[in-house]
Amino acid sequence: MKLKYFSHSSFQITTDSGQTLLIDPFLDDNPTSPVKSADVSADFIILTHAHGDHIGGVNAWREEDTEIIAQDEHYEFVNYQNRLKGLFSQRNAAQFPSLNVVQLSELEIAEGVDNFGAEIVPTIMFEEEYNFELGGVEFNVLHTPGETYDHLSVWVPKYRAAFVGDNFYTSFPNMYTLRGTKPRWALDYVDSINRILALEPEILIPSHGDAIIGEQQIQRELTRYRDAILYVHDKTVLGMNQGKDVHTLMAEISLPSDLDIGE
Repeated sequence: MKLKYFSHSSFQITTDSGQTLLIDPFLDDNPTSPVKSADVSADFIILTHAHGDHIGGVNAWREEDTEIIAQDEHYEFVNYQNRLKGLFSQRNAAQFPSLNVVQLSELEIAEGVDNFGAEIVPTIMFEEEYNFELGGVEFNVLHTPGETYDHLSVWVPKYRAAFVGDNFYTSFPNMYTLRGTKPRWALDYVDSINRILALEPEILIPSHGDAIIGEQQIQRELTRYRDAILYVHDKTVLGMNQGKDVHTLMAEISLPSDLDIGE
């Protein structure tokens, strides 16, 4: 099996029999983005979650018989993003100018509300787990809410490899985003990390950042990441139950040195 990484979160897996699986195809003006060639077709596309930098290349790669896999919450999430696309386009343009998503001067002012008008591209949607085989390799697709409610991870037992999308960074995750989106529930995040830890992976592949190799290193990094999230959650809940206001908690709560995973 061959793995190829493209910039902006995209992975192409080619089995020994020549079948192709794409995880999070994204297209932009970057020459290293996955560009579909005439002699390559995607047998499966997996969407770890419905952010634009993970689904932007679907239409370029999919063909009539391509299976596209997403978690059940994908339906609500893409409609939510479509519902507020005017707001998000403004904030994305300001927050991610280097991606050239759209210039602020080019934004169109919405004239109405489209609550359920998003394009639903997946052909396979699942609740907790979906398993399939491609080219003699088994793939387990697991619901792991964290970055988004529809977030999933891909486990490849043969290689003890876990593709964890945006559920792991080398920094503390924003539990909400400045551009305005649904909150990321800390305890769901913790449960999802525990689900990956229980698999005892030897290769951990996040969408952004370098892969981590070695079971002990992965266990160490994921455990610190999980414990940092849980520490902030528990300190916040304790303070709320003690009657402290948000400004007091902001001043009081900081990560201890052993859980300082960066910002």
